[in-house]
Amino acid sequence: MKITVGFFIYDNMELMDFAGPWEVLSVAAELVEESHELKLFSFAEYDRQINTVNGVSIIPDFVIDNKPDLDVLIFPGGNGSKRIISNDRLLSDLAKASSSAKITATVCSGARIAATLGLLKGKKFTTHYSVFDDVIKIEPTAEPDFDNRYVREGNVLTSAGVSAGIDMSLFLVSVIFDDETAEKTARFIEYPYFTFKS
Repeated sequence: MKITVGFFIYDNMELMDFAGPWEVLSVAAELVEESHELKLFSFAEYDRQINTVNGVSIIPDFVIDNKPDLDVLIFPGGNGSKRIISNDRLLSDLAKASSSAKITATVCSGARIAATLGLLKGKKFTTHYSVFDDVIKIEPTAEPDFDNRYVREGNVLTSAGVSAGIDMSLFLVSVIFDDETAEKTARFIEYPYFTFKS
């Protein structure tokens, strides 16, 4: 079984929204049996350095036009998401990527992107506490969940702010593989706060 996970990265992205899930999934990839293969890659709008809001720069593996097919699409959050949702051409490309993915996941204010793509219509979601109003303005039928660190609605996963992306990614590991692999991953990264919530 081969699973590919693509992270869409952009300027003024929140570093931990990207790095937390990447760490979880890359550790899980090392822990699974050889018969399973989990491949991670990043992609961006342009072939250039991405500058996170935290001052760390990242070089994307691919641009959106030539990225590999993916099974899981992850939208990290950050103030830069406000620019993403005003770029119609880019949104069209992201909509195509999401429609071909088995799972689309958002961390923190990455929910703005999912809402703009219509992925949260009539669905429960969570996001950073300061972003709920933004998401509801974009998609009035979306149902906010203020209590949980991550929410699954069909093939869409959303997480609350920043560190909650780790919880969501551990849950994603349980979906892709199994609970045991998720628990092993949590132990390996010494993350004691994770509990399963379907």
